[in-house]
Amino acid sequence: MTDHKHGPAAYVWTDYETTGLDERHDHLLEVAFIVTDKELREIDRRSSLIQVTDDTWELLNANEYVKRMHHESGLWSELALKGWDAPRLESVDLGTSEWLSELASPGETLRMAGGGVANFDWPWTKIHLPQVAALLHYRPLDISIVAQAFKDATGSTAMSKVHNGGAKAHRALADIEEDLGIARTAWDLLRRIPA
Repeated sequence: MTDHKHGPAAYVWTDYETTGLDERHDHLLEVAFIVTDKELREIDRRSSLIQVTDDTWELLNANEYVKRMHHESGLWSELALKGWDAPRLESVDLGTSEWLSELASPGETLRMAGGGVANFDWPWTKIHLPQVAALLHYRPLDISIVAQAFKDATGSTAMSKVHNGGAKAHRALADIEEDLGIARTAWDLLRRIPA
């Protein structure tokens, strides 16, 4: 645990790296989670590669854009070195659900959070990590929607990835940290609104 002064677990900041965009056809390559309280104070984090198969490599090699992206991020090299020995998807699902159950307070709802989670990570979770999905509220907190609304309303990029360091790293944990930075900016701005 990283912060001993925090409230109950509330948000499970989530990011996945995959072989493509189709959750029914493509494979998960890397998953990461950072659990925070409602004040966005970190409680704990974890990440894992997912065991690769011949089918995984075939899918990766079939999509030049994704292949290049994962080469540039270093994920491709890490998968080549460690992917065959990484945990199987089922083990990651079970281990993550047990970990989240330990962090959750009785009566508190855990909510998936992150950038793009409503349309990308949540569907992947329901299909590939069903035990994790069973612990999460059906309505995720998608900070990218808040950031886009802020930009549209004000013209400011204060909550954009460009403002916060540029393009995505396309590594699960780094992308979550970036999303959390955007969320903390949003929280600061939202607190200025009179109750």
